[in-house]
Amino acid sequence: MTAKFPSMAYSAPLIATDYSGTSTPGESLEVMPTDSAAVSGVIQNVSAADFLYVNLTGGEAGQMPGSIILEPGGSADLVATNAVSVFATSAVAFTAVRYHYVDS
Repeated sequence: MTAKFPSMAYSAPLIATDYSGTSTPGESLEVMPTDSAAVSGVIQNVSAADFLYVNLTGGEAGQMPGSIILEPGGSADLVATNAVSVFATSAVAFTAVRYHYVDS
């Protein structure tokens, strides 16, 4: 089995849950709830021009410490089970997926 990182090789089939959507301009929006069964995931800014701020630690996202900035086309791997929130100053489309083992 191959994986992006050797420590991320999974021994059982995974299923994906799609959390993709569009940010609400000027508001923090929780896009993934806390999920103790999650094993990994990804979020990508699919906008061509706007930044997407992402908080991966369960707090609100915004133009502030605690949020990472995804440039247009940028992505972040999710390796925690915390809630994930997004923020943008305009409506920004994003793709977000979280993976679980089939039996969880």
